[in-house]
Amino acid sequence: MKKLSLVLGLSSVFACSPFAMAALEVGGGGVVNFNGLVKTDSCYPVSGTSDISVSLGEVQARELGTVSAPKGGTGASTPFSIKCSKGAKVQMSFKPAAADKLESGKALRVNEGVTSAGFAQNVAIVMLKPDGSAMDLGTEFYEASFGTGATGGTVNIPLKAAYVMTTGATVDTVVGGVANAKMPFVLSYE
Repeated sequence: MKKLSLVLGLSSVFACSPFAMAALEVGGGGVVNFNGLVKTDSCYPVSGTSDISVSLGEVQARELGTVSAPKGGTGASTPFSIKCSKGAKVQMSFKPAAADKLESGKALRVNEGVTSAGFAQNVAIVMLKPDGSAMDLGTEFYEASFGTGATGGTVNIPLKAAYVMTTGATVDTVVGGVANAKMPFVLSYE
């Protein structure tokens, strides 16, 4: 009997001592979410992301052309660069939302149509083909082939972007301000 009480006494001493193991309490928790995408595309923008950024800079209203007579390409210093595998043939087409197409589909509205203070008005963006004319954003595309090199290569798509005045606008009716736009594109390749 004394042995049992001595063991019980010692165990109660250890349970109260600082050396005793404290029981872990289960508290809050959550979920670790992993997100990503593995792609096997033969072609992709050189930027390494799915997006291409074109800076149109600051342009004076008096320098703007129209959709039928655009002036230059203010985005000429930022080419659309696509990298493709050897032997790939790629088409780059544009898919603006119907609400964003202006001027019979040849211009892209700016600022998603916002016309409040600080946003440009009576201005749109056109994509210029190599001959300087405005591209029809709903039907036309740029096509290139990659047949040389062991691994393929990079091509600078010879398209430029420029601000233009919308139909009926004049230099006096253009309102200055932020003039940004987004336009989805699709790469199709063989």
